[in-house]
Amino acid sequence: MATKNILIVEDDEDIQAIYKEILEASFDVRLTQTYNGRQGLEAVHACKPDLILLDILMPIMNGDEFLKELRLTLDIRDVPVIVCSVNQALANKLFADRLADGVLPKLFGQKDLIALVSKFLNCPPQAA
Repeated sequence: MATKNILIVEDDEDIQAIYKEILEASFDVRLTQTYNGRQGLEAVHACKPDLILLDILMPIMNGDEFLKELRLTLDIRDVPVIVCSVNQALANKLFADRLADGVLPKLFGQKDLIALVSKFLNCPPQAA
């Protein structure tokens, strides 16, 4: 199975490290990590992600603004996005408005993250 590209748009370095550890141990993935929505939009065009993991509360451009701009761009509007945030009300609204494809609360469980990523990449996790 081909290596999948995952874009992480998250301003917290500790959460970035958690994503990296879990995802690289569980899937054949190439990770691109950015720290705000503006960097994330630039990276989308460069890395052509198969999946985006997105925080909402970030500096420069927040996740809500990122998603709205992402969904307006024809060549990238179909990339699945999992919103992971402490702001569950906004995360659920983005999901209900069909801007986000999945929602994961912070703090998430490793199994929950793996299950959602597996679903959207359409591939099972690697055996440990």
